Amino acid sequence: STMVAAVRATFDAGASVCTVHAMAGPEALKELAKLEAELNQVRPFRILAVTILTSWDQQSFSSIFKTQPIPDHVLQLAKAVKASGLKSIVCSPHEISLLAPENLYLLTPGIRLATDSVGDQKRVMGPREALDAGSSCLVVGRPIIAAVSPKAAAQNFISSL
Repeated sequence: STMVAAVRATFDAGASVCTVHAMAGPEALKELAKLEAELNQVRPFRILAVTILTSWDQQSFSSIFKTQPIPDHVLQLAKAVKASGLKSIVCSPHEISLLAPENLYLLTPGIRLATDSVGDQKRVMGPREALDAGSSCLVVGRPIIAAVSPKAAAQNFISSL
C-alpha cells in the first residue's frame, strides 16, 4: 500500500513516469500493474521496475545474491515484472539482448560515449550500440549534466546516433 500511495502521489504531482524496485515482490507488482492501468485511463503513465543497478558488477553485487550471475537475476526479475502485468523495466544495456524475448519496454541507464568517463557505472554501453541491441529508451545523466556545456554534450550524443 505504501508503494501504491507513493506512485499515485507521483502521478498526482504530474509525473508521466516513475520507478519502483522489481524486488518488491509479486503481490506489490500486481497491485502496481492495476494502478498503472487505472492511471492510464486518465493520461499516459508508465511504471518502470528497476532490476539491478548499472553501478553494480558481479564483484560489487551483494553477497546475498552472488549465488547467480547478475544476468540471471535480471532475467528472473524481468519475468516477475511481466507476470505481474507491468510492461516496463530499467536494466543495464548489457541485459538488453537477454530480455528481448520478454517483449518489455527497456529503459537503459549507463549510456556513455567511448570518450566519457564511466564514473561509478560498471555495465555501460554506447548509445548506438544500446539502441541497436533493442533499448526502448536511453538514460544519459552525468556525461550531459556534468559537462561544461550540457547543450553541446547532448548534441554530441544525438549526433553519435
